[in-house]
Amino acid sequence: WRSKTMSLNREQMNAVIEAAKTRFFKVDECVEILTNHRHYNLPLCSSPARRPIGSGAIFLYNAIAEWYVDGYSWKIHGPGECTSIMIQGVGHLVCVTNEHKMGFQRRGYWLEQQPHIVLVQYLAEANLELETMALSAKVNGKLGAMLKTLHKAEYELNACWKENFASARAVGELKEHLARSKEEVAKLKSDLARKDDEARSAAKAHEASLKEVKLRLAEKHKELARVREELGAREQQLAKFREDFLEAARSMVCAITSWNAHAAPGAM
Repeated sequence: WRSKTMSLNREQMNAVIEAAKTRFFKVDECVEILTNHRHYNLPLCSSPARRPIGSGAIFLYNAIAEWYVDGYSWKIHGPGECTSIMIQGVGHLVCVTNEHKMGFQRRGYWLEQQPHIVLVQYLAEANLELETMALSAKVNGKLGAMLKTLHKAEYELNACWKENFASARAVGELKEHLARSKEEVAKLKSDLARKDDEARSAAKAHEASLKEVKLRLAEKHKELARVREELGAREQQLAKFREDFLEAARSMVCAITSWNAHAAPGAM
């Protein structure tokens, strides 16, 4: 992974932190915060937070504090599932993930060469879906209001035609208003479809990332099992060598004793 120099000002960093309340930090953002937190005047916490409220909570800890003891009962106790990413020019960025319940996670980030600074993030993965649902509800509300306006405009237009009270100018204005309203409805529908596509793409990307982490963890488990098997085989070899050595020693003692017994009369 090639690290990019972000060179953010404080206003831009505040925007990054605000955005991280609805999504997980990006790799470059983590590296920037961990290496330059003093530049952005980001405070260090010396003791772990107790049950941080809600999604989007962010903390920067001095790792002397047991940051993972936060009052929640995570599915994986302690540090959790660990992923290490090699970053060119920086070193390894370590990411530790704990899952509490469906969609609610805690992630801790630190650099291997700077393990005393830990960035901790609490986030509900459903935030993006909720944001999309909220946008959909908002758009649907606007669509409903516009449809009411359209129906009212059509009713007024028909009334004008039927009762001959509307002038040609009034009819033209109503038609223009109707056309503009239809264009706005079409634009809102297009925006909603685009947001839905973005949400699906983000969900697929997260699912692929999670699958890759699980595959790496499975490989590590297989490697550990192989090492344990080799260690067991070596222990068996050592036990056999010990038994052979003791048997040889006993045979040697018997031989020496027998020789001494035969040599004793001649010595007398």
